[in-house]
Amino acid sequence: MRQYVEKLKERAEQNQNGQTQVKVRTILRQCKTKRRTEAFVTRWHEMMEVYGLHYVNPGETIATVSLEKAIHFQVEKEEQMHLSETKATTKVTVQSRFTPQRPYPHQEEALRHLDRLYERKRHFSSLLVLPTGGGKTATAARFLAKRSIAEGKKVLWLAHRHELLDQAHHAFLNVSYEELIPERENYHCRVISGVHERARAIEMTDDVIIASKDSLYRQEAVLQQWLANDEELFVIIDEAHHAPARTYRELLESLEAVVSVTLLGLTATPFRTVEEEVGSMRAIFHDDIVYKIDLTQLITKGILAEPHLIDVETNYIVETDWKERDIHQIQALDKLPQHVSRQLTDNHQRNELITQHYKEHEAEYGQTLVFAMNRVHAIALRETFRLSGIHAEAIISSVTDDTLRIDTSQEARRRHIAAFKRGEFPVLINVNMLTEGTDLPNVQTVFLTRPTTSKILMTQMLGRALRGERAGGTRHAYIVSFIDDWSNTIAWENPRHLLVGEDVQNGRDTRQERLVTELLSTKMIRAYVEQLSTDRDGWLKEIPFQKSIPLGLYLFELLIPTEEGEVTEHREIIIFESTAESYAKLMQGLPELVARDLRDERLSDERLTALTREAERLYFQEASYIPAYETRDIRALIQHYAMTEQIPNFYAFEQREETSIERYVEHIMTHELSRREEVQWLKQQWEQNVFLQLYFGHRLELFVRAINDEIEKTLLK
Repeated sequence: MRQYVEKLKERAEQNQNGQTQVKVRTILRQCKTKRRTEAFVTRWHEMMEVYGLHYVNPGETIATVSLEKAIHFQVEKEEQMHLSETKATTKVTVQSRFTPQRPYPHQEEALRHLDRLYERKRHFSSLLVLPTGGGKTATAARFLAKRSIAEGKKVLWLAHRHELLDQAHHAFLNVSYEELIPERENYHCRVISGVHERARAIEMTDDVIIASKDSLYRQEAVLQQWLANDEELFVIIDEAHHAPARTYRELLESLEAVVSVTLLGLTATPFRTVEEEVGSMRAIFHDDIVYKIDLTQLITKGILAEPHLIDVETNYIVETDWKERDIHQIQALDKLPQHVSRQLTDNHQRNELITQHYKEHEAEYGQTLVFAMNRVHAIALRETFRLSGIHAEAIISSVTDDTLRIDTSQEARRRHIAAFKRGEFPVLINVNMLTEGTDLPNVQTVFLTRPTTSKILMTQMLGRALRGERAGGTRHAYIVSFIDDWSNTIAWENPRHLLVGEDVQNGRDTRQERLVTELLSTKMIRAYVEQLSTDRDGWLKEIPFQKSIPLGLYLFELLIPTEEGEVTEHREIIIFESTAESYAKLMQGLPELVARDLRDERLSDERLTALTREAERLYFQEASYIPAYETRDIRALIQHYAMTEQIPNFYAFEQREETSIERYVEHIMTHELSRREEVQWLKQQWEQNVFLQLYFGHRLELFVRAINDEIEKTLLK
């Protein structure tokens, strides 16, 4: 029964209305029963509550309709994560008095810069650059409330993903107060996307349009009608580093033909400002950056907490038999397929590992917010924590399940949240219910117990722990990711992607160097484990270990189109000594190679394949590359450049020499040490070198094995 209810839920989630239907006879057959006994009906309803299904028509239940009649089921709203929770059209009432949420000092400074620029140049085109957790959306919404909505000027807010649209909508509601909009009682806000309303629903009376760029593509007539009586328009581009994409460029051109546009881009990843790298971003945002502050500055000011990113390997191999719809669910909906989520949810050893890790660091982690995969997982984790002596509570959507003895009513949720904020218990488990909205300033640690492909969700989860002391939070933040062994290559979000800075030419930054080291470690550690932990021959046996240590990596984003919108996919390309020259030539040759495909984010597979083959022919002609380059990396670079006309930032591995093992090998080979003395000396070196520990994933045994392998290679020369 449980498997079939879960299957029904999955079917409902794949439909845009969140519904599905099935005949009663089919239900009985799938549950291997012939009669609707009282016990069967009771158990069926219990499973519906656990998995968040309810009847569309409460009068038509499994107990009341005929065998041949179909029953309609719907996923509960809070479980239906891929559908929008934002009302498409809103008449926003301007509240009296002041906005309850005051801007932080850096946001006030950003607003002053925006005001000065606007007073000096009414129709500017500029960028606002704030890091993850810095409040880009809230800052822009506050500026627009005062400078646009209050003055009766229209706003067009553009993004590439519907979650960003929901976030912007909430931001406008939060600034709709008399303090910022003194002369208006209300205004109209409309959200346009594949899961909200269509562009044809736009009316001339709409003051704010929040839209996905694809939903407005080739809708010039609709926009012209909307702006028929206007001379000015404020345009916001969220995630503005994607602005050079053809759809954005053509949309801006069509708007500028009708009205005078004031353009503000929001991003955490700006273009570089050195003259030789001026490209398409500067062409769009020609007034440069209006205000910028980086992660290090916000941490120093106490606005953000010092982040500590911790990876915990579960050593659990996820068995997957991927179908096309499974890949779609993960990439477009950020939803694990049923057979995969069940593996992880039902794995008691994995749940115990999560609990044990918390127990070992309880004093350090403090108030901890756990993001579980689904209801069943949240309840299982709660019980595992409790059995180990840790007081934990779980909050999930509003049903009461007597079988599992958990009250999930709204009142119970409020009670648990209030008690957690008072510090009455240390662990609160939730299923994507506390990503935003609820104020939880005392959270010091977040546990990410499942992977995500959603940059928005990752940002929200990180934000729960990043509030600094001056913002009412904590000094340190611990982000703990539980890493499983996936046989398929899925572009899971890594929190380091969101925290690594962009000031790659502005001097040494220890925090940046640490993040780069950790990113490289996550990419290299599996190769080291596979080759150093076995006696099999591999490329690591063919070269000195130093040549296996990367020079650095390119880091960039790709927009992958899906039916639900575009998905942001982070890409990392590691550069070794063997591949450095070829990649340098490719970077120089990209403008000419991709000349006729510039700013086209819809390159066909055939065209991408042809360009990739041509790049390999021109720039990758060496007889062998050890380690080898990846053809898919070249393909991704071409796609990125065609869309943005920009070479991605290169992050040099500044601590490369610190992780070299040559000096340790030389010391051992030139000193007569006993085996015990050798081990003690290596352990001492290990403990004194933080970056060595980071690079080898805190695995002393891998470091020692690498030393032994290098000694063996030296002796065999």
